[in-house]
Amino acid sequence: MKEIGRFIAGLVFWAVVLGVGWRYLSHDEEAAKATARIVKHFRAEPQIFRASFPLSAPLAPGNPVRVRVKNGFFAAGLVKAVMTSGTTQEADVAIFPEYTAMMGAHTRFVAARTAGDVGWVVRTLLPKDTQDEIRRIILERWRRDRGQLLEDLRPGITRLMEDTLTMIQEELPNVTRTNKHDFDVIGVVIREKGWEDHIEGVFGEVLWPMIQDRAEPLLDNVGDEIVDAFPVWSMSWAYLSESIPFTDKDRFEKKVQEFIKKKAIPIVAKRESEVKKMAAEALRDTLKEERTVQELQQAAEEISRDPRFRAAAESIVRSLFLDNRRFQDLAKSVLTRPDLKEPIDKFIASFEPAIRKVANRLLMNERRDGINPDLARVLRRKLLREDEDWVLLDLIDGNVGAVPKIIPGIDGGRR
Repeated sequence: MKEIGRFIAGLVFWAVVLGVGWRYLSHDEEAAKATARIVKHFRAEPQIFRASFPLSAPLAPGNPVRVRVKNGFFAAGLVKAVMTSGTTQEADVAIFPEYTAMMGAHTRFVAARTAGDVGWVVRTLLPKDTQDEIRRIILERWRRDRGQLLEDLRPGITRLMEDTLTMIQEELPNVTRTNKHDFDVIGVVIREKGWEDHIEGVFGEVLWPMIQDRAEPLLDNVGDEIVDAFPVWSMSWAYLSESIPFTDKDRFEKKVQEFIKKKAIPIVAKRESEVKKMAAEALRDTLKEERTVQELQQAAEEISRDPRFRAAAESIVRSLFLDNRRFQDLAKSVLTRPDLKEPIDKFIASFEPAIRKVANRLLMNERRDGINPDLARVLRRKLLREDEDWVLLDLIDGNVGAVPKIIPGIDGGRR
């Protein structure tokens, strides 16, 4: 009697729950539609269709059939049986009633296999349209805030460069001593492959004639000024007095040195800016010459390809940077230096709205009222080991024309 009482009580309970639920759902339009679909699904029998697939198609009884909808995939049926015949395999596929009305003359089945590897996960969660949307969100934020980031980082980067240069200046003498042979080798290679084979000819035939042409007027003016300042009378007297017995024998030499130091050098130094400008213009014009450019390029290529240069340069770089504890400590400090870390943290924090949009795009469906169906597929596949093989009901052109007696099926490969 107690068991019968529990059974009756259970029936009453579920009857009340279903009754209240039905009353509520019947007054909600969306819920009413969903309820009607559920009732129709349970009341109607699935319709069986015969399909023909190639032998390569991943197909087995029990494989789920799905149909693509706006927000992902819905269950549309089940593979009931598979029969192999010659070079094809035929299958009986049960399709739920609500989708049979959508089938037509061009409907087909696509047998696919969900690989479950990292590539499949990325393709599933990040199809091209999602990648484009995420890229747009990130680029939009980057373009808006990158100027401020670079401005905030400038002091830190400047100090980092100063510390790096200081380290190089302090470490270079020691590296020069310990790697003297490597520097000597580099000098030999540059002389052989660079100067002797290429640059010497350019200097003698192009650069030096330009310097001579440009320097001649300047040298004439400097020479005239030096000659005008030359003390002819005192120099002549100094020279003659050396021939008189018991006089200073280096008097003339001292006069010449005094003139060079007090007169000639200041005259030349006064034209230093003109000399620099002349040399720079000559060098600039030389670099415009096609032959100069070609020779410099060939020299650089031959120097860089020389195994002696490569070995020596690698040894110097290793001593100065890779094997240098000071440089290693400096490199490790990059992400912990306050003047670099704080601007980066601030910039990343400003990305929070963009990151939230990306996360919502990956986690939620388009209506933002449920989980992303692609994410659900990944979770089912990775956690529950479901959906390894499945069939897509491809409703090409909708319900136009009569459904063929044998619906064509193709091998969809990995999806």
